[in-house]
Amino acid sequence: MEYVIHALFFALLVPVAVIDARSLRIPNPLCAAIAALGGGLTVCAQFIVLPFFSDRAWYDGLTALVVPLFFFIVGFAVARLKRVDEALGFGDVKLLAAIALYLGLQLTLFAAFVAVVAGSIIQLALIAFGVRSREDLVPLGTYIAVGAALAALFGDTLIGWYFGLLVV
Repeated sequence: MEYVIHALFFALLVPVAVIDARSLRIPNPLCAAIAALGGGLTVCAQFIVLPFFSDRAWYDGLTALVVPLFFFIVGFAVARLKRVDEALGFGDVKLLAAIALYLGLQLTLFAAFVAVVAGSIIQLALIAFGVRSREDLVPLGTYIAVGAALAALFGDTLIGWYFGLLVV
């Protein structure tokens, strides 16, 4: 069952990544479908035992909405105040909110971290090789989708490994 639900999550992330990479737009219906999947699982986990989802409290998805979105909304607001209209689209914020309902707080923060780091490295490499210029917009939703997929597959393991390194 876990694989079927993850496959559905990935099936929603792939078109998000492709559409955002091509058009710098994230369709609202895809964000809504991801949010419905995560919200539905959160509600179902309260009444049905879902082994892969049972360790999450009902409020984890809601908490996950608040913390990372706060930073993205602040960035969105700062960009608007500086009149940099293309800096961060609200579609990226909505996508992160939808993903937060599915992944929970810890994995959402991991996904956002992976998205920013991977996006930065790849965009810098594309600029260095002359494929893109510094003025080109970055399809952040593509990197958020990749970060979310990696978080769903390997996030718990990588977070455990990282915190294991901190404890000596």
